[in-house]
Amino acid sequence: MKTNEEKQLVTQALDALVSAIGRGESEQLKAYLATLARFHRYSMGNVLLIGMQRPGATRVAGVRARNKLGRHVKQGEKGIRIYGPIVWRKKSEEKPEGKGEDTEQLVRFRSVCVLDVAQTEGRPLPEFAQARGEPGESTGRLMQFATEQGIKVEFSDALVSAHGLSAGGKILPVWFENKRK
Repeated sequence: MKTNEEKQLVTQALDALVSAIGRGESEQLKAYLATLARFHRYSMGNVLLIGMQRPGATRVAGVRARNKLGRHVKQGEKGIRIYGPIVWRKKSEEKPEGKGEDTEQLVRFRSVCVLDVAQTEGRPLPEFAQARGEPGESTGRLMQFATEQGIKVEFSDALVSAHGLSAGGKILPVWFENKRK
């Protein structure tokens, strides 16, 4: 895919999103935000390119990153084209104190190829651990530990699908009324 085609895809996706929001249709916005959440390290333009080329993508990375994880591209798969930065790096000369500073400068962007995990096979990717089951008698100890760490715990029924929230020294776990003690 040529750079001009990629720009057109991004522009079309943005236009479609703006149009849908203008009509009060939130499904497209929800889909976009869900895609954005999956690709937190990519720019909005790259997220749109990924979504347009492979809407179900979940974990996207370049071939080298996949190889380091013990995975390889399935035969017949085509890559997802996005923009990748070209960075110019210059090692600075040593200062008399023995500390030099390297400098980086963004030169331009070029079209690069990434792949979704579904387009690869090999060693399974590590998963994040998830707590399961009921906290039972440990709840009191967990609450005490959080308090000792300076973390405020407030209960919320409004975050059911998120299973809770943690930010800024505060934890908002989902805790249904019938489970509170």
